Amino acid sequence: TNICMYNLKVAEGEVMAILEAIRVATSRGWSKIVFERDSKVVVDAIQANHHGVSKMSSIILSINLLLQCNPKFEIKFNKRQANKSAHTLTRAVISWSSRTFFNCVSHY
Repeated sequence: TNICMYNLKVAEGEVMAILEAIRVATSRGWSKIVFERDSKVVVDAIQANHHGVSKMSSIILSINLLLQCNPKFEIKFNKRQANKSAHTLTRAVISWSSRTFFNCVSHY
């Protein structure tokens, strides 16, 4: 989780969260990860390699460059109802004052 002081639209915040998650995973040496999002519009834009001059387009470009360097990383759409733990964390982070890392990674 992370608190962002930027003034972002919802979709921009979604892609920024994916970018940050990929950066953290890369820095920790993780090699095979599925990043799940509940925004089909965002996932489709990333998978379509959305081009443009907007802030969101530049973030998507960064994501796709990192994905090319990490071929075992995947970004998939998952309905919010199927990922209650992520949704619960999202609501909880509003009250937290700083970035939080959860180092318990399950290998199943």
